Amino acid sequence: MVGIKAGKPCRLLLLGYGSVQKSLLQYLITREQDLLPHKVEIAGVCTRSDGAISFVRSMSAAEVLDVMRGRNERGISADVATVNRIESAAVDQISEGRYDILVENTVSTEDGEPARQYIALALTLGKSVITSNKSPIAHHLDALLQIAKESGGQLKYESCVMDGFPIFNYLDSCLPHEKVTRVEGVLNSTTNYVLDSVEGEMRRGNGEEEEGSRSDASTSVVRSAVYAQALRHAQSEGIAEADPSGDVDGKDAASKLCCIANHISLRRGRRREKMVKPDSIRRTPICDIDLAQLKDAVKSGGKMKQIGRLSIGWAKDVVEVLDGQVAFEVVGVDSPFYSLSSFSSAITFHFEHIQPITLVQHNPSLVDTAHGNFSDLLALLKLR
Repeated sequence: MVGIKAGKPCRLLLLGYGSVQKSLLQYLITREQDLLPHKVEIAGVCTRSDGAISFVRSMSAAEVLDVMRGRNERGISADVATVNRIESAAVDQISEGRYDILVENTVSTEDGEPARQYIALALTLGKSVITSNKSPIAHHLDALLQIAKESGGQLKYESCVMDGFPIFNYLDSCLPHEKVTRVEGVLNSTTNYVLDSVEGEMRRGNGEEEEGSRSDASTSVVRSAVYAQALRHAQSEGIAEADPSGDVDGKDAASKLCCIANHISLRRGRRREKMVKPDSIRRTPICDIDLAQLKDAVKSGGKMKQIGRLSIGWAKDVVEVLDGQVAFEVVGVDSPFYSLSSFSSAITFHFEHIQPITLVQHNPSLVDTAHGNFSDLLALLKLR
């Protein structure tokens, strides 16, 4: 990215306008002093329903919130912005290049498209990109970083794994010479919340009334009324997707493991011919877990957790992922994951020379994800 001179506005193009982008705009307002001497403005917003909204002049975060809040009631004046609703609107808006940084926060898809296309296009133009979308990073990180290297842009993706906790910056800045040999973690907030909710009911003595729990020991946990209620709550909080299968079937955790593995592979400037892809991570879906297993875990004093694991080998300076899986395990009080409740997540890194380090984030929200985007913005502006 061509350096942004102090005093000259840094223009953001927001791709997607959900809770994360709105929280980021709030951060830009409340943390304005942290951005000095830079002034950050918004050049445009693009959403699936509204199309590409390109402001006639770059606007402040507060102005954008006001315009977007009232767009359904009063519309958007031609004096304020042009609106393009054709199918290629996002591509056209990115191609125009009237921005310095693309903030890509669209919905994740299994193959990373069309987010990969958007990110690649912006990087090709020499722009920098901030994303919390794990799918294009899990599937295409090597190719995207190569484009950035050739064009002079930068790609930041700190929010892809643990919302606001900067695990990639932590590894790169604090432990640059340590080799990671193993990774394990509770990486999906939705699954942790629903399991915690069902087990909580069992501990309170209400689990006996779950459908089939007495007559059929093989009843899947997904048939539990508490499970369904917890899942609806996770969706209402914006933590779980409208289609939660990616969360509870391990796809989300598998993608996050790939983001970690591929970042470790590439973080010293290496370029691997073959990246780890989500399909290579073995997964156990939650429907394979029955209520009897949860009851046994509760009786034994343990807790059921969805845990993602990576085993990493090193040949000199070349990384090889030896094994990857997402499975359900019963953990005891001696596990760093035992105390994780509600939407909390945690990750443990094992190293070649030093003792393991566990990082925990308690009950993250979409505000935390926006904080990760803000942290990436500070890094691009060289303010961190």
